[in-house]
Amino acid sequence: MANPLLKPHFPREYGREAGQVEKHEYVDGEVFAMAGAGEGHITVCLNVAMVLRQHLKGSPCRTFMADMKVQANADGAYFYPDVVVTCSSRDAQDPLVKREPTLIVEVLSPSTAAYDRGEKFSRYRQLASLQEYVLVDTDTRATDVFRKRSDGLWVLYPFARDQAVELASVALTIPAAVLFDELGSRRRRHPRLTCPADTMAATLDGKLVVAISSRALFDFEGENEVFEQGDDRAYMALQLERLDTPAKPGVAFSLVQKLLAFNTEAAQQVEVVILSRNDPVSGLRVMKSAAHYALPIIRCTFTRGEAPWRYLKPLRANLFLSTHLSDVRSALAAGVPAARSTRSRPMPAPPTRWVRIAFDGDAVLFSDGAEMVYQTQGLGAFQQHETDKAALPLPDGPFKPLLVAMHRLQQAATPAMRIRTALVTARSAPAHERAIRTLMNWNIEVDEAMFLGGLDKGEFLREFEPDFFFDDQTGHIESAARHVPSGHVASGVRNV
Repeated sequence: MANPLLKPHFPREYGREAGQVEKHEYVDGEVFAMAGAGEGHITVCLNVAMVLRQHLKGSPCRTFMADMKVQANADGAYFYPDVVVTCSSRDAQDPLVKREPTLIVEVLSPSTAAYDRGEKFSRYRQLASLQEYVLVDTDTRATDVFRKRSDGLWVLYPFARDQAVELASVALTIPAAVLFDELGSRRRRHPRLTCPADTMAATLDGKLVVAISSRALFDFEGENEVFEQGDDRAYMALQLERLDTPAKPGVAFSLVQKLLAFNTEAAQQVEVVILSRNDPVSGLRVMKSAAHYALPIIRCTFTRGEAPWRYLKPLRANLFLSTHLSDVRSALAAGVPAARSTRSRPMPAPPTRWVRIAFDGDAVLFSDGAEMVYQTQGLGAFQQHETDKAALPLPDGPFKPLLVAMHRLQQAATPAMRIRTALVTARSAPAHERAIRTLMNWNIEVDEAMFLGGLDKGEFLREFEPDFFFDDQTGHIESAARHVPSGHVASGVRNV
């Protein structure tokens, strides 16, 4: 954003700014000249505006682009959003300024991204009518949707590259191909992790990449009690003292061991990377424990207390398992499937050559849009909503990328190692149809589907014997963890 003009305008005068060559935004007595936008920015704005206008045609709602002014409060702030939707009869009476928007979309640029996420969003939140605030990143092609709950709290719903974006305020889902149509192939490049040894592979492309914390892979709960006391030096000394004592297997050990068994000399299909808050000295014990159990793990990152999730993108991770809830939330916000592993005892791996993975549906494989209907309107409305939309695929959830990667690995299975997947959901008929049709639309087959209609999931999972189960609801996780290794997916309306 440009520097404020030397000559201030006043709100009443500014609110009637019209017919001027330049546009200005007004904030707390200062007027800021707006810079022009680039081709990619304008392209995405047009895509959003066109699909909204077509969708809302015939309704009381109107869609406007960057030349329409929005007044954020009585006298303190005026803005030109990239796209704004208003359904207000009061707004229909004023051709120059809108004061009761329902939806605002801003397409980010490097110079304004921080402002759009921070100060501008804080101003927009003062609008009682505003239901959703959308930020579109043309470089990463990721979209953040901030949605206001009935209690007034704002909740982030991140949509990763290639995910359809769900706008609940106007009951619209925009496919990524439509949102970024004609944008081109330019994108921000992320650094890759490369191995210092020349003989080792320099890319993880094409592999199923699992990033895992040391406490999810091994049982370090005793050592962690020392760390939680606030003395990291004592923790390091304890780990060094136990350097030659292999740690016991942790909750996710079985999953990692079986996935790595897919690798052969001819094809390396799975990569497991340690991504840990441990210090490098303590990391020595982690890697020696992995070697003790003959786990072929060669890549690791230790951050000594700093959040390690930011390295997930360079790793092209398909899954992140951690015991730190904040890291899991950050990973999910970045578009990486992530779950907080339970602290229950590790389960012995069933004596089989199958890797078994079980997924919940809503807010895990699928978005939480249908779940929001259930939470706000009840079971009857939910069943009717899903029946009416049975032929419309559910929007992508945070774990769809993992299911896609598992499906790809499943197709490459050998008699030595195979994958079996299950959908384990509280849905029941008739809501089951939309879930099945969505999987068909994705061209993905799951081996088992359990529509339990609210029955306790734990006992069914005990019979399926998954190496890991993923669910967004803590109640289901607590039930499942008594029987099988489980991970809490901290996303969606049940985790706000």
